[in-house]
Amino acid sequence: MNSPEISSGAQKVLSAAQELFANEGYASVSIAAIADRAQVSKANIYHHFESKDELYCAVLKAACLASAEMITHDAGQDNNYAKQLTNFARSHVLHLTNNPSVSTLVIRGLLEESSNIDATTNDLTAHDFDCNFNRLVTLIKAGQVAKQIKPEINPSTLATLMIGANILFMKARNVLDEVPDTDYPLDPENFANTMIDILLHGVLTEQQEDKLL
Repeated sequence: MNSPEISSGAQKVLSAAQELFANEGYASVSIAAIADRAQVSKANIYHHFESKDELYCAVLKAACLASAEMITHDAGQDNNYAKQLTNFARSHVLHLTNNPSVSTLVIRGLLEESSNIDATTNDLTAHDFDCNFNRLVTLIKAGQVAKQIKPEINPSTLATLMIGANILFMKARNVLDEVPDTDYPLDPENFANTMIDILLHGVLTEQQEDKLL
């Protein structure tokens, strides 16, 4: 987690804090523990960050932006929006599974610990936390403008289905594989391809679709 916009001292604190927050959660980590891991004084941490809340949000922001940049780069650009959605889903799930500690940190911050953070700090940084979601919504809307995705589809709903499915895969694939009488796709790319195929083409046969009309 490197950023050219911050000093090396602040980066050292962020790296130590990221590791601890990812492994132990916000509530269990103290400024003293972060200082010990970073091998700096508590005063040094407060020189860079006014509070634990601000440090936690800085860690989340850096992790989210790094994730978004990597996923956007891997997804590439293509005039075929079905291909772009497939690439996005695949690069997103690969990033989640290849970076489990950072992924857990961001997911926990978004879904579980936002209520523990000072409301003002949380509001100021919330737009950075959902950067992957916003980029996906923008991509879906562009596909609608290009008349490749149905205009009646709600972009936020589709983005929720894609990102939510990938998060569930990352968090529970080992458990789901043990469910009797299932053939769960353990390979991240295979899962992403299958998930996108279902979203793009549905699950009903043409005959059943005709019956609904």
